[in-house]
Amino acid sequence: MEYDKNTFHYLIHLVFCAISGKQPNEKPENISFHQIFEAAQFHKIANTVFYSIEKLKFKPNIPLYNTWKYIRDESIARDIIQHNEYTIIIKAFTKEKIRVLPLKGILLKTLYPKSDMRYMSDLDFLILEKDSHKVKLLMESLGYSCESFLKNNHDVYFKKPYMNVEIHRELIENTYTRFYDYFKDGWKNSIEKSPYLYMYNINDTFIFIMSHIAKHFLNAGTGIRSVIDFYLFYSTYKIDLNMDYLNNEFIKLNISDIFYNFIEISEKWFNNNYNITVNQEFEKRIIYSGIYGTFENKIKSHIKNSGKKNYLISRIFPPYLFMSNQYPLLKKLPLFLPLFWIIRLIKFLIFKRDKLKNELNIFYHY
Repeated sequence: MEYDKNTFHYLIHLVFCAISGKQPNEKPENISFHQIFEAAQFHKIANTVFYSIEKLKFKPNIPLYNTWKYIRDESIARDIIQHNEYTIIIKAFTKEKIRVLPLKGILLKTLYPKSDMRYMSDLDFLILEKDSHKVKLLMESLGYSCESFLKNNHDVYFKKPYMNVEIHRELIENTYTRFYDYFKDGWKNSIEKSPYLYMYNINDTFIFIMSHIAKHFLNAGTGIRSVIDFYLFYSTYKIDLNMDYLNNEFIKLNISDIFYNFIEISEKWFNNNYNITVNQEFEKRIIYSGIYGTFENKIKSHIKNSGKKNYLISRIFPPYLFMSNQYPLLKKLPLFLPLFWIIRLIKFLIFKRDKLKNELNIFYHY
């Protein structure tokens, strides 16, 4: 997506007004509602922005307005279903005496003026690895189909129309070595709030959220929604956060620079402090990344960190940890790693040829 300064500034203004309840300014003449809508969709915040759009005196044309409204209304429906299912799942887990720890989105939703403002693609829970099979039977009894089981660090369940649930055995994939060792024991700092239901305190919740944001930023990139999440959490709980503890933990994770850049950018965007100086490249990476980052960002980040030669080797011959996540049979037959390299390459050539061409194009022009 092309970066347009005027569109971006007005989009951030609309977000700010939505999360603060303020009346937005009318759209500048030099940008279009279509541009704003496309940018909002790119960052998966169109539902949030609509709360400001509907307050405007001069609104988008009727087809675009109705499309935008439908996205917002669908987000409300999704939010209601997700909250209901969250309650059902928690009750079922605790009734069966299965330890469970809710993660990420469901907690961040509570910080928004309206919980449907925060789009959430799935519910995430942490469980003990020994409970995986028990949880599978339980989720299926609740009407979910199992889409992926014991293939990596989480299992995936689905129920129509909106419910995606990820059941994690570990907080971070073992391929993210910067974060994996720190979060290897996801239960380490958890507190039992009620029988079998666990939570983190404010500081450790923030460390996990910040690490999750940093993981995406360093890999494929992360977008405007992450800055909103950060701003709402940090501004809500700033007085309760132990900054000495946080700074020490962020140093261990080597993400202090990302943390302070997010402070500056969120201050600039959502406290209307456009006089503040921020890292321009950092800000642009967020703007260009969209909701989950881009494939191009991911490739360039890997090349920057390891060099072209090592990147190419790692793509043709991925390490055992990565391959064993993709092909669980390798955990029992590690000596067959070379065979699975060949299988993976053949699958790419047959089923992902366009993606491979795109990757090679980015690689050779970087």
